[in-house]
Amino acid sequence: MKEILRIFLCVCIFSLGLFYKASAVKTKFAFQQDTTKFTATLFDENQVPLRGVTVKVKRTGSTSVSNRDGIFSISAQKDDLLLLSLNAKKFFEYKVLSLTENTIVVNSKM
Repeated sequence: MKEILRIFLCVCIFSLGLFYKASAVKTKFAFQQDTTKFTATLFDENQVPLRGVTVKVKRTGSTSVSNRDGIFSISAQKDDLLLLSLNAKKFFEYKVLSLTENTIVVNSKM
């Protein structure tokens, strides 16, 4: 009887371990599927590239900085809010409507 109980407990513990591992993998996969690399070029209203702009995804806190050509890349999802800043005091908010967009025009009074 003790042997049967021991086998039953081992099978239950093993089954719980498989269930836990499967749900952890499913959650991780779902998150990875939604996030992708978002690349864009920042311009002012005169079509001059904006360099040195800090770009932050509000949801995750991920940051990037635009290069001398105004280009930046960052991990983002559709509908994420990007915070763009030339200095720590002034921010411009931009909502990612499509991950294929590649140009953002920023007001020069930023």
